Amino acid sequence: MTRLILLFATLALVSCVARKDATLPTPEPIGEVLTVVEGDFNGDGVDDDATLYYVEAELDTLGRVVTPESYVVAFAADSITRKVSTRRVDELVAIDDVDADGRDEIALYSTYSEGSSWGDLTVYALKGEEWGRIVTTSLNLDLVTKIDSTLGSLSLIRPDSVDNEHVILRRPVIVDGTLVEVVEERLAI
Repeated sequence: MTRLILLFATLALVSCVARKDATLPTPEPIGEVLTVVEGDFNGDGVDDDATLYYVEAELDTLGRVVTPESYVVAFAADSITRKVSTRRVDELVAIDDVDADGRDEIALYSTYSEGSSWGDLTVYALKGEEWGRIVTTSLNLDLVTKIDSTLGSLSLIRPDSVDNEHVILRRPVIVDGTLVEVVEERLAI
């Protein structure tokens, strides 16, 4: 009798576990994947993927915007807070550890208008649970990459070797498709 009760209890437990697993929600896609980059965004010494998604606006039955279109940066490590922007984002860029906190930063590149290659590169750092803006610079990311690959977006903004409260912003000066000089600015963060 004891064996029968034990067998019955075991079957009931297995049935409950199976039902629980069967009803777990499957993760839904966030939106259209635009860019995927790698970096150590949480400072654990392991590179994680960061993915930029485009999320379409949600409209009600009358065609009014309920939720505006957005751009979401989600991370492979669930512990990292997502970065959401309602401003159009054309590209996600992984930036080295600019503020010397042991975590890589992200940058969002937004062109001024559709089809333009000029835009703003804004660098964000994870401060606690929120992404805070460090610095924004205007540039033609396509032109910078074509002219001199060593001036890629990773080298445009660097930590200041003097202290952790400033960054060095490198602004390439390009005239008639030729790199003339690189002007450096020291900016507080």
